[in-house]
Amino acid sequence: MPFLDNRFIDLACSMPIRYHLRRDVINAALDALSPELAGIRHSETGARPASRFPVDQVRKYGSLFWRKHVDDEQLPRPYYSRGPWRDRGTVLRERGFGRTVLERNDDLLRGLPFLDREAAYDRYDAHMAGEDHTAELYTLFTLLGTPVFEEIARP
Repeated sequence: MPFLDNRFIDLACSMPIRYHLRRDVINAALDALSPELAGIRHSETGARPASRFPVDQVRKYGSLFWRKHVDDEQLPRPYYSRGPWRDRGTVLRERGFGRTVLERNDDLLRGLPFLDREAAYDRYDAHMAGEDHTAELYTLFTLLGTPVFEEIARP
C-alpha cells in the first residue's frame, strides 16, 4: 500500500509549504527524472503530467466536453473506454465468461446455503438480455473464486 507508507508522510511534512501550494511534486519529479515519460498524454484527458495545473484542467474538461458533445469516436471494442477502466457490464456481455464461471462452480452454488443457484443463473441471463446486474454478478464471481467458501460448502 504505497499511499500508507510512513515515508510519504515524512516527505510531505519535511517539504516547504511553497511546494505544496505551487506545484504538483510528483509530476515535477517525473518531468525532472524522465521528460520523455512526462511528455506522454493521458488517454482520457489528453493532458501531460508535465503540464501546469490550469492547463491540465482546461485540457481535461475540454476533451471530456469534446468527446461527449462533438466527437463521434468509435472504439475498437464496445467495452473499451478512454479511461483507465473498461465497462465491466459490457465486458461480461461481450466475452460471455459468466456462464463458464457459474457452470464451473455449480456444485459450490448448490452447497452454499445462503446462495440460490437458480437465482444466480436467472440474474446472469437477465444481464445478458440487457439488464444491469454487473455489481451483483462480479461479487458472486469473486465469492465463488474464494477458497474459504469451498470449505463452507463441504458437508
